[in-house]
Amino acid sequence: MLAYGLSYSGAIMIWQLRLLVNPLVVGRFAGAQGVGFVALAIRLVEVLAFVKQATWRVAMAALAKLDGDSTRLRRSISEGMRLQAIAVGLPLTIFAGVGPILLPYIFGPRWNPAFKLFPFIALSYLISATFNLHTSVLALLRHNLEIMKFHVAHVFLFASVAVLLVPRFGYIGYGWAEIGAFASYYLLHRYISERVNSPDYRSPLIWCLVCCIILVICGTVGKLGIVSLVLLPVPLLFAREREYLEVYVRILMRDSIA
Repeated sequence: MLAYGLSYSGAIMIWQLRLLVNPLVVGRFAGAQGVGFVALAIRLVEVLAFVKQATWRVAMAALAKLDGDSTRLRRSISEGMRLQAIAVGLPLTIFAGVGPILLPYIFGPRWNPAFKLFPFIALSYLISATFNLHTSVLALLRHNLEIMKFHVAHVFLFASVAVLLVPRFGYIGYGWAEIGAFASYYLLHRYISERVNSPDYRSPLIWCLVCCIILVICGTVGKLGIVSLVLLPVPLLFAREREYLEVYVRILMRDSIA
């Protein structure tokens, strides 16, 4: 228990080093105002993506019931990726469309620059949520060292890109650093493929791609980005996605009635 706890906690502590990038890097090169813009954008995303943390905390308990069955674990990861992409992606993209209209009335126009960063942070949380169950399964199978390696690679890429770009682009460089750290997720894919074989990325990729397009449009055109929300139903053009969504709705309705 001690060995497992130390390795698991150590991996989580390394991930928390991400929190130092804003005060140390953004604060140094973009000033207190830049730190405030980044902090507000992160807080908005965290509130909208609350499902990500909730899922991560309960996943290990739920997956433990599969008793290490690699086939069932792989299917659970594939299904979880789709659910995360939908549950996290939809609130973020909807807010990306309506945010530029609402934020000036809520926080005042002086905080508008924070929303320029919102699409970057939202996309980062969406990708992180999609890979949530990868880390849960690795922890369940007692491969905390591999989680630690991924966290080290991610934090290193994130901090390095931030140091390079924040001095040049200001607080927006923080957002590009989030994008630059995406390369580290290849490690998670490789590690999970070695343990339970590669999960099916097709369905979550469809949802993530649509959400990514909307976030990019909203971050580029501002208030006019609300028009891009018409793209949200695009994944439902695929019969498989309609069938799965109908199943989710039936489960939710059944549980709510029960």
